[in-house]
Amino acid sequence: MISELVALSVKEGSADPIDLRLELGDTHVKGIVLDTVAQAFLQNANEGSLALRIIDGLVDEWRADPGRGGVWFRMSVTRLDAA
Repeated sequence: MISELVALSVKEGSADPIDLRLELGDTHVKGIVLDTVAQAFLQNANEGSLALRIIDGLVDEWRADPGRGGVWFRMSVTRLDAA
Protein backbone atom coordinates (compact mmCIF):
# COMPACT_ATOMS: atom_id res chain seq x y z
CA MET A 1 0.00 0.00 0.00
CA ILE A 2 2.62 2.51 1.09
CA SER A 3 5.04 1.47 -1.63
CA GLU A 4 2.37 2.04 -4.30
CA LEU A 5 1.67 5.58 -3.06
CA VAL A 6 5.35 6.48 -2.77
CA ALA A 7 6.14 4.92 -6.17
CA LEU A 8 3.35 6.91 -7.77
CA SER A 9 4.71 10.12 -6.22
CA VAL A 10 8.17 9.39 -7.58
CA LYS A 11 6.80 8.39 -10.99
CA GLU A 12 4.84 11.63 -11.23
CA GLY A 13 7.95 13.67 -10.60
CA SER A 14 8.09 14.55 -6.93
CA ALA A 15 11.47 16.23 -6.51
CA ASP A 16 10.91 17.23 -2.90
CA PRO A 17 11.10 14.89 0.08
CA ILE A 18 8.05 12.66 0.51
CA ASP A 19 6.60 12.74 4.02
CA LEU A 20 4.82 9.60 5.23
CA ARG A 21 2.65 9.54 8.33
CA LEU A 22 0.93 6.47 9.77
CA GLU A 23 -1.44 6.06 12.71
CA LEU A 24 -2.38 2.61 14.00
CA GLY A 25 -5.63 2.35 15.89
CA ASP A 26 -7.35 -0.69 17.38
CA THR A 27 -9.42 -1.33 14.24
CA HIS A 28 -7.80 0.70 11.48
CA VAL A 29 -4.66 2.25 10.11
CA LYS A 30 -4.67 5.77 8.72
CA GLY A 31 -1.93 7.19 6.61
CA ILE A 32 -1.03 10.17 4.51
CA VAL A 33 1.67 10.61 1.90
CA LEU A 34 2.56 14.28 1.55
CA ASP A 35 4.43 15.55 -1.49
CA THR A 36 4.19 18.16 -4.24
CA VAL A 37 2.32 16.10 -6.83
CA ALA A 38 -1.01 15.28 -5.16
CA GLN A 39 -2.89 16.56 -8.19
CA ALA A 40 -1.25 13.80 -10.24
CA PHE A 41 -3.10 11.25 -8.12
CA LEU A 42 -6.43 12.68 -9.26
CA GLN A 43 -5.30 12.63 -12.89
CA ASN A 44 -4.16 9.01 -12.56
CA ALA A 45 -7.47 8.09 -10.94
CA ASN A 46 -9.30 9.43 -13.98
CA GLU A 47 -6.97 7.50 -16.30
CA GLY A 48 -7.48 4.21 -14.45
CA SER A 49 -3.95 3.93 -13.04
CA LEU A 50 -3.05 0.35 -12.06
CA ALA A 51 -1.42 1.60 -8.85
CA LEU A 52 -4.60 3.41 -7.84
CA ARG A 53 -6.75 0.39 -8.67
CA ILE A 54 -4.51 -1.67 -6.36
CA ILE A 55 -4.79 0.96 -3.64
CA ASP A 56 -8.56 1.22 -4.11
CA GLY A 57 -8.85 -2.55 -3.65
CA LEU A 58 -6.81 -2.59 -0.45
CA VAL A 59 -8.21 0.32 1.53
CA ASP A 60 -11.63 1.29 2.83
CA GLU A 61 -11.27 4.90 1.77
CA TRP A 62 -8.70 7.19 0.14
CA ARG A 63 -8.64 10.67 -1.36
CA ALA A 64 -6.19 13.04 -2.95
CA ASP A 65 -5.89 16.19 -0.86
CA PRO A 66 -4.36 18.90 -3.08
CA GLY A 67 -4.83 21.46 -0.28
CA ARG A 68 -2.40 19.55 1.95
CA GLY A 69 -0.33 18.29 -0.95
CA GLY A 70 -0.85 14.60 -0.53
CA VAL A 71 -3.03 11.52 -0.48
CA TRP A 72 -4.60 9.99 2.62
CA PHE A 73 -6.06 6.54 3.21
CA ARG A 74 -7.84 4.52 5.86
CA MET A 75 -8.09 0.74 6.06
CA SER A 76 -9.44 -1.76 8.55
CA VAL A 77 -6.99 -3.99 10.38
CA THR A 78 -7.21 -6.77 12.92
CA ARG A 79 -4.63 -6.53 15.65
CA LEU A 80 -3.27 -9.80 16.92
CA ASP A 81 -2.45 -10.14 20.59
CA ALA A 82 1.16 -11.05 21.26
CA ALA A 83 1.46 -14.54 22.67
